[in-house]
Amino acid sequence: MTITKRTRTVTVETWQRTVIRQSRSQTPKIWCEFCGAEVEMTPPSQAANLLGITQREIFRRLEQGNLHFFETETGEVFICANPLNPNRS
Repeated sequence: MTITKRTRTVTVETWQRTVIRQSRSQTPKIWCEFCGAEVEMTPPSQAANLLGITQREIFRRLEQGNLHFFETETGEVFICANPLNPNRS
């Protein structure tokens, strides 16, 4: 009697969407020199969540000039929300 082995491969594809909602009072509108407009700004922690990366990577991208930002007199950093969401008008 011959025994044959059968192998079965199952592939599962999943999608995940994260929606972060906040009140307008938490997203200040600040003049972005690069965009040339008053835009919503977000703190680095929220920008990292939106992009699915670490805050350290956010600061790397800031230093490389890949993200627009505004720094207050007290050293608080806000990141322009326009490049974070390409669907934003």
